[in-house]
Amino acid sequence: MAEETRPSGSTEKSSPGPYLAKIVSHLDPTYMGTLEVQLLHEVGNDDARSGQLHQVKYLSPFAGQTSIDYVGDEDDYDNTQKSYGFWMIPPDVGSIVMVVFVDGDPRKGYWIGCAQDKSMNFMTPGNASSSFNIDGLEERVPVAEYNKITQANTADPTTIPKPPTPFQEVLNTQGLLKDDIRGITTSSARREVPSAVFGVSTPGPVDKRSGAKQGRQGKAEHKVVGAFVSRLGGSTLVMDDGDDKFLRRTSASEGPPDYAAVEQDETDGLPDIPHNELIRLRTRTGHQILLHNSEDLIYIGNSKGTAWIELTSDGKMDVYCEDSISFRTKQDFNFYADRDFNIEVGRNFNLKVGERHQTEVGTDKIVIVDANNFIKVFGTHDETIAGATKINLEATLDINAAEQTNLTVGGGFDLNTSGANKLTSGGNMEIAAANTTISGGNINLNGPAAATAESAATATLPESLSTFANPDETENTIDSIMLRIPSHEPWPHHENLNPTDFKPEMTDREAGSDIPVPDVWKTYSTITDTFAKIKASEEE
Repeated sequence: MAEETRPSGSTEKSSPGPYLAKIVSHLDPTYMGTLEVQLLHEVGNDDARSGQLHQVKYLSPFAGQTSIDYVGDEDDYDNTQKSYGFWMIPPDVGSIVMVVFVDGDPRKGYWIGCAQDKSMNFMTPGNASSSFNIDGLEERVPVAEYNKITQANTADPTTIPKPPTPFQEVLNTQGLLKDDIRGITTSSARREVPSAVFGVSTPGPVDKRSGAKQGRQGKAEHKVVGAFVSRLGGSTLVMDDGDDKFLRRTSASEGPPDYAAVEQDETDGLPDIPHNELIRLRTRTGHQILLHNSEDLIYIGNSKGTAWIELTSDGKMDVYCEDSISFRTKQDFNFYADRDFNIEVGRNFNLKVGERHQTEVGTDKIVIVDANNFIKVFGTHDETIAGATKINLEATLDINAAEQTNLTVGGGFDLNTSGANKLTSGGNMEIAAANTTISGGNINLNGPAAATAESAATATLPESLSTFANPDETENTIDSIMLRIPSHEPWPHHENLNPTDFKPEMTDREAGSDIPVPDVWKTYSTITDTFAKIKASEEE
C-alpha cells in the first residue's frame, strides 16, 4: 500500500500502485466502464474523505478500433472507425478491484482486475446445484452463496446451507430439475482443486421487482437511499473439463450413465470420461445449447421446455415441440429412409400436389389405417403446362379402412391395370351413370360365379398396424405405431439412459416389442452430490 494518495483532481504524482480499492460507484456517464473507487489502507479508511476517492478507467485484456488516421470526411461506414474487443460488465458497488496509476499520475488510473470476496464463488461460473440448501431439500438444486452474517463460523463454506436460486423454478418448469445432464450442473469454481471449470457468468439484471432488496448506495455525501441492490441471476458460458472424482463406467453408446466414485475407492471407471465434461451456453431464463462430452450428446432447448432437440451418440435426432413444426424449401424436400418411414396423425392427413410435383411413396407396402380420420389427396392441373399433375405411388398398395371410405374425384376417374380387375361387395352394388357402355370378348351376367377380390387383410402386413406403449413425462403412455415419441421433459426414452435398448434392432417396429423404461428416468441423477466431499468427511 502507498503511504500517501492524492485526490482525483490533483496533478501531484504519487506511487503508481497497485492498490486494492472498493467500488463506490459504477455509474459512468461516458459509458467507458470507469469506476469511482476508494483506495484501501491498513487503517483510516473513510469513504467520507474525498481525498481517498479516485476515477479509474477500465483496462480491457483485448480491445481495439480502426485507426482515426483513416477517418474520412464522408459520414458513411467506410469513413468511420470500427470497434471490437472484450467487454465486461462493471462489478457491483462494494466489490474490490485492483487499480494502478500510470507514472503515479492520479488522473491516469485504471482498474486491472477483480479480487473475489472470500468463499463467494460457488455460483461462478455455471450456477451449480447442491444438496446443501436452507430449504432442507434432499435433492440438488441451484443455490446462491451462503449468508456470511448468519453462517459466519462454519469451517467449510462449500457445505454451508445456501438459499435456492430462482433458476430452480425454471428447471422445474422445463422438467429438468432432477436431470444432472441437461438441467442441474456441478460447474462451480469450488468443485475441485485446482479447478477444471472455465467460464463466465453475467450478473443478470438488477432485481427491481416489488419487494426486492434495497439499500443505500453511492458516495458518502451522496448516498442513494432505496437503491435496488440484488440481482436476478445472469447468463452463463461454461467450458467444463469434467469432475474426475466420478468416471463413467462405459461410453455413452455402450451403457447407461453409471459413474464410479473415485473417492469411494471405486476403480472401474474410464479415466478419459469424467463426469460433466461439457460446453454449455445458457441464459438466465433457461434457453440453452449444450455440448456434452461425458454423455456424448448435443441438446438444445427453450426456456419453457416446450421445444427441444437432441442429437445422440448413436446418431439419433429427437425433436419435441408443443406447437407446430414448419419447414419450407424453394427447391427439393427429400426424405430418404433405409428402413421404415412411419407417419401417425391425430386428425387429418392432408396432401396437395400441384404444378407437376411428384410424390413417391416407398417400394414396399403402404397400409393406411383410417379410424375416424380422412386421407385427403388433392391434385391440380395447370393449363399452361402440358399434362396433368400426378401423384405416383410406387408400391404394393393395401388400404384398410375401419369405417366407410368415400372417394370423390372432381373430374374423370380411370382405372387401368395390366392384370384382372376384381370388385367384390358384401352388400348391394349400385351403379348410376348417364350412359353405361360395356364391351368385352364375353359378357356374362349372373354366371358363372365371379372370382372374389383378394382382401387387403390377407396381405403380408397385418390387418391393422400394431401399436406400442410410449411413455411420456408422467406415468401415462401413448399408444402409437411408433416405438419412440419424444415428450416434454423428463422424457424416459433419451438414448443415453440405456443405449442398448435403443439400438436399431430394438427400435425396429417389425420386432414388435415395447422399449422398456429405464429405472433411473425419474431422477436422471448420475452421481451423488460432489460438493459433499464424502471421502474427506470420512477421513476427518
